Parts: sequence; C-alpha cells; structure tokens
Amino acid sequence: MAFSGNKVSRGVWVCLACCLAAALLPPRARSYSLNTGLDDPYIFKAEVRDWFTSGSIRYRIASLTPASWWLPHQDKIYMGSTMDYRNLDSTLPVFSAEVRPLKWAAADFEVGDSRFSKGKAYIHNWMDGEKRALLFYNSTVWFSPDHRDYAESSARLTGTTRLYSANAYFRVYRTSVRALHDEYDVQHSLELSAGYSWYEDRLRITQGATILSVDIFPNPPPLGAIAGLDSRFNMTWQGWRVGLRERTRISKEWAFNAKFAFGPTMCYRGEGFWNLSSSSYGNLGSSRIRHKVTGQVLELSASAEWKFWQRFHLTAGYMGWYYRLTSGEQNTYYANGTRTTEQITEFDASRKGFFSSLSFKF
Repeated sequence: MAFSGNKVSRGVWVCLACCLAAALLPPRARSYSLNTGLDDPYIFKAEVRDWFTSGSIRYRIASLTPASWWLPHQDKIYMGSTMDYRNLDSTLPVFSAEVRPLKWAAADFEVGDSRFSKGKAYIHNWMDGEKRALLFYNSTVWFSPDHRDYAESSARLTGTTRLYSANAYFRVYRTSVRALHDEYDVQHSLELSAGYSWYEDRLRITQGATILSVDIFPNPPPLGAIAGLDSRFNMTWQGWRVGLRERTRISKEWAFNAKFAFGPTMCYRGEGFWNLSSSSYGNLGSSRIRHKVTGQVLELSASAEWKFWQRFHLTAGYMGWYYRLTSGEQNTYYANGTRTTEQITEFDASRKGFFSSLSFKF
C-alpha cells in the first residue's frame, strides 16, 4: 500500500507544538482537578493516532430468473454476482480532540484520511438453484448449483478512506476514592456513549482481466485482459450508535482502555459507474449503479496507555469496525434509458488493525 508519511509527520509535529504550548502555560491557567483520587484529571485531550488497517468489502446481488427460461420450466433459480474487494489496506492517521467540561460528561470529535493502492477486486458471476437440474444451450447440465461461477474477473483497486465521528460520554460508575489505599490500587471508570459516525471508501477499478469463462451461454467473455477498464465506486456508511467506554487505571503511569459501540440501523449508500460497453466484466454494458442498504455496525477497541512524561501519553492497541446487511437493493441505470433492480442478499464490510497514538491531556 502506498502511503505518504509526510501527512503523518506534519500531523505529529502540529500536535506536539500545540501540546508544548499548552504545557508551558502559567500554572494558574492549567490548574484543574476533578477530585483527589488517582483518576487522571483533564479538561482537554488531543491525540494523533496511526491505525494500521486492513479493509475488505463483499456483497452479493441476486435476481430470480423466469421459469420460462428453463426446459422444463423451473422456478427458484437465481442468477447473480458477488463483488469481493480485498486488501484495502492503509495506514490511516486519525486526529481527535476531547473536552470534559464536567466530571461526569465529555465529548469528542475525530477525523481520519488515507489512501490505498494495492487492493484487489474479484467479480463472480454465478447460478444458484438448490435441488434443480439446469440444462444450458450446449447440453451442459448443472445439478443443484450453489452459487456456482460461470465467469470470474479480477481487477486492481486504488482509492481513499475517510472517517468522521462525534461522541458524547456520560459517566455512570467510578471506583470510590475511599476504596483506594495506594497508587497501585485498580480504579475503574465506566461511561455510556452516544454518537454519530460517517465512513467512506472511494474506489477506482482498473487493470481488469477475465480469469474464468465457462461456455454455457452464447458469446462467453474471452479470457485475458479487459481493455479500457476504468470504473469508479463511492461507498458511504453513516448513522447513530450507542455503547460503553471503560478505563482501568492500575498506577499513575499505566491504564487500560476499552470501547464498544453498536448501531442497529446504520445506513449505507453506494454509487458507481461501469465504463465498459460490453458484457465481458459481468455487466450488461456501460451503466450507473446505486445501492441502498440498511445494516448494523459494530465498533470496538482495546488498548494500553502509558504516561511517559508529565501530561503526555503513549497508547497501543487494536481497533475494529464491522458492518453487516439487514436489507438492501441495487438499481442499475443503462445508457439506453432502461433500469433493473436486484436484491442485495449479503453485504459485509470491515476495517480493522492495530494502532499506536500520542496524546496530551490538559
């Protein structure tokens, strides 16, 4: 994956400059205390994070074929395609800021942006007919095919990933100060969270090749390179989610953090353009495609935090973002003015990986 380290370097230096300026403020300007316990008090937190992510998207569209297509006539036979986008890997820099105006309430905002260049797309065109015998024009017979491919293509993926999110936190539990006897006593803090997130992948699809072509329909696509492929797809997820945030402090220097959030009605919208004018890439021609999907999102993270100098902290851990379909459809608009609608029967997307970060608490 190609990634510009200059962007991260600039972000780190800007963050360090802001943190250093805040650290040099007069003591009166910096004095703030939530309580006399071991908890680490702050009213502002700035963080720059590198998230070493691995991304993937996979969805399946299907349409029911007319019974009259088959001899003898048969129902419940489906044709469809599976789009499998892999290796959308990138080092995703994330910048965040959090404010805590009250002991029991806080809010944060974060933004991230990166590029990837080594993704792979695999497009499967298949037939599905449980307990059916499919007779094709060349007398080939498939018995009870289970999403069996009759064509498959591959392509290169490049593009960008962006994310924005905002959250509010409300403390519901914290270990009482009276229960703490020394600096190594474990202190827990649990907060409820509610927030909104927006996530986008922009894909460019090039360097296509047909790698499987079974002669069961007239004029099958030829094996080999697909000339002129240069298509685009924009995929956006957005919606509300609720969750929990836990902080376990084991000493003045060390703490463990965990976050969990769930969105039961996360909205996904996709819009793309296939630039080909032939059927060789699993398309019926040059077309525009729109997706409308409702699904569920799960976000989680776990990390260890080390206070290495005054108000500066280093953190390392693991983060994951997972999306799954509830219901959805694909509309395809062709150059001749016609439109088709197919059901999206499966849709899974994820971005996950380890991260490290530098933060400053004031």
